[in-house]
Amino acid sequence: MKKIKNKKALGIAALVGGLVAIGGTVAYYSDTMHFNNLFGIADYVVDYTENFESPENWAPCMETPKTITATNRGNTPIGVRIKLDQSWKSQSGENLPLTMNVDGEDLSIASINLDESNRDKWLFDGEYYYYYRALEPGETTESLLKSVTFNCKVNLVSDEITYTQTEDGIIGMSSQNEYLKSKFHLNVRVQSIQRNAMMSTWHGPAARFPEGWVISHEGWAPYSKYFTTSRIAPVVKIERVDSLPDYEVISKNTAPTDGVNYMVKLDDGTTDIKLYAWIEDSTLKFYTNAPVIMTNKDMNYAFEHYTNLTDISELGNWYWGETETLSDTFRGDKALTDISALSAIKDATITDVARIFSECNNLEDISVLSQWKTKIRGGINNYGMMAAFESTSISDVTPIKDWDVSEANDFAFTFANTKVTDTTPLANWDMHSAQRMQYMFSASNQKVSSMNTSGLVNWDLSGMRAAARSDAFTKMFNKVVDSAPTTGSWSAGSWDSKGTFSWN
Repeated sequence: MKKIKNKKALGIAALVGGLVAIGGTVAYYSDTMHFNNLFGIADYVVDYTENFESPENWAPCMETPKTITATNRGNTPIGVRIKLDQSWKSQSGENLPLTMNVDGEDLSIASINLDESNRDKWLFDGEYYYYYRALEPGETTESLLKSVTFNCKVNLVSDEITYTQTEDGIIGMSSQNEYLKSKFHLNVRVQSIQRNAMMSTWHGPAARFPEGWVISHEGWAPYSKYFTTSRIAPVVKIERVDSLPDYEVISKNTAPTDGVNYMVKLDDGTTDIKLYAWIEDSTLKFYTNAPVIMTNKDMNYAFEHYTNLTDISELGNWYWGETETLSDTFRGDKALTDISALSAIKDATITDVARIFSECNNLEDISVLSQWKTKIRGGINNYGMMAAFESTSISDVTPIKDWDVSEANDFAFTFANTKVTDTTPLANWDMHSAQRMQYMFSASNQKVSSMNTSGLVNWDLSGMRAAARSDAFTKMFNKVVDSAPTTGSWSAGSWDSKGTFSWN
């Protein structure tokens, strides 16, 4: 049996009797839609409209229109997102590559064409395209998709024919491309959810603070040092705005030009979501094209030493659900009195509050902290509760009576120089892990002269004694020594004239 190759298929086919050309149909185009809805107690109905007609023979250069929209038919705002997955499958169901090498270049066989006129309405973040805002009742989204095109440069039909000579004659066989008789699948997953559950369930779309990013008297640490104390101190308000100013744009680790207004670009460039920050008119301003600003796990030092800061209401619009540590977050914000916006932190579990409000001299009302979930641990330097409320003007500790401090070991200066006179609300604190209580209730600034310490008499001091630290109780009740507890675990020691406790 003799095999002959010839590329002039048409000419030979006309001359050779008994020639059989074995080819194949061009690919099919299949579409799959998955609709996922999360329902709540409100009236929640979403309609999806698809404009798509599947071609039976999909060939190179063929563009197939495809649009998808979602309409909110309910009475509560919803979030919408779309995930696109494409695949080529052979007749036998095997997955084929999404690209083909043409003249040394890997080309996508099919191109998914997004509707560019609507691209600012769909934000790519991770695996999904998110609709840029909540979809209000009666509203319809713009379509993310426009069409899908079969790449013109891809030739699925070979012009090479192999001839096999047999006793009965010559048979021509086209070399079969594996994409012939295959099927292109475009799987579109459309999901919707009530807007108020969007962040806790999807975690997006959101402008996320980069890890380790803070705004403090030390600058945009640890990446740069460009916001100095002179810039930070005048800030009175934190605000989100709808547009960007014409300022010099710098990245997190780029030095600004002296004397030039600038803003720092905070997004990482891997998604459609943008985040900028700058200081203007005594306001720390943020711009993002995402519906929500999302804090990171570590918000330590974030707004430290904003000595004139009074308005933090914008923080109530942020999503804090991933945050764990808040060490020094508002330290030194002497003018701050209203922290009600921090109710937004109730979605998080906080593990470290060392110095969080230290030196917030005018802060009296901490009632919002009763909403927080806590599991206070050692913190970034084993300082979990250290100086958390030092030098504030708080008097009522009831809002934090249910905080879980069972794993916290450092309580030094926690209530030093405050107006706290009644420790009764702290009676149920589990203190068995505590190892340091230096200056915990010290009143060196003479804010109090006596204190009801009955709430402390049942504290478990086993961790303190096991630590055997000579400085563990140094001046714990300085200036209020006459009120120091002497019963329960405290009966195993005594107080000196400076409010320091020592074991017998």
